[in-house]
Amino acid sequence: MALNIKNLIKESITDYLNELNTQNEEIQEEVTLEEGASDFVDKVTKDGNIYLVLKPTKDMSEGGIVKEVSLKSLIGEGYVGAYLVNTQAVAAGKKALKDRDAKLKETIEVGKSKVTELEAKIDELKKTIEDNSTRAVHDPQRRVELTETNDNLFAQLEKIENAVEKLKAVLEKESPKKAKKEEKEEKEDLNEGDPNAIYYLVKSASTGKYLVKMASKNASMSTTGTSKFKSESEAQKEADKRNKKDEK
Repeated sequence: MALNIKNLIKESITDYLNELNTQNEEIQEEVTLEEGASDFVDKVTKDGNIYLVLKPTKDMSEGGIVKEVSLKSLIGEGYVGAYLVNTQAVAAGKKALKDRDAKLKETIEVGKSKVTELEAKIDELKKTIEDNSTRAVHDPQRRVELTETNDNLFAQLEKIENAVEKLKAVLEKESPKKAKKEEKEEKEDLNEGDPNAIYYLVKSASTGKYLVKMASKNASMSTTGTSKFKSESEAQKEADKRNKKDEK
């Protein structure tokens, strides 16, 4: 089986991971905040330069008292624009974030494609190993040869599987959906309330409305025949539902 594992892993994994790991640097270099502009948007100067007047010394002449410095070099690395108006800067910042997310999404899609490609190679390797094992059983004369071939294929298979797992871990970590999912789970955890409590409904004798009550799971009290809920929000929804029904 002609399979160059070294090139496969280099082309499909290493280059991709390097691209993903340097994503922020690439964003800073490639982002363009307005059509026709360079990678650094200058809304402060007319020619990209700042003209500084030096503090005069005894030997300084008129020709050397002014120093020309480019705005970009004066600000330093890590910036994509300079503005005099806050609203313009905020708009440019939002555009830069949007461009970053778009490029990250594109890069992640490339990674997913690589995973699919490598998983197909894994299936191909497994099929070849299985076929070789079958041939070895029925062809004793080639058994040693086929066994040695399978040993090499198993080594290749392990390398590709490890590479795929590594790539999947990076994709999971970098995926924008993961951040949203974690935020959602955090909100759900907050809504669960006290993990050692149960929530139930009681009907007020004075108002006739259903109210949410909380009790410890270990409390010695009777809630027989009462609906119990794991979270206060869930109990409140049921209380609102019953009260609305009673109003009708």
